Amino acid sequence: MLGIYYRNNRLDRLVKLFKNHEARGRKPPSNNIVQRVEDAYEMLGLIEEKKELLE
Repeated sequence: MLGIYYRNNRLDRLVKLFKNHEARGRKPPSNNIVQRVEDAYEMLGLIEEKKELLE
């Protein structure tokens, strides 16, 4: 689902879904997903969230 949101430029929903997964303790299945979320944070201007994700 994360990939679909990214391809369709629904970055706000991508970030929301990713945060829900993190809150439940779920890990992303691949580093590719994390890279897409990082890109989404950057495009949305959420630089602080991106820095936290990198840590």
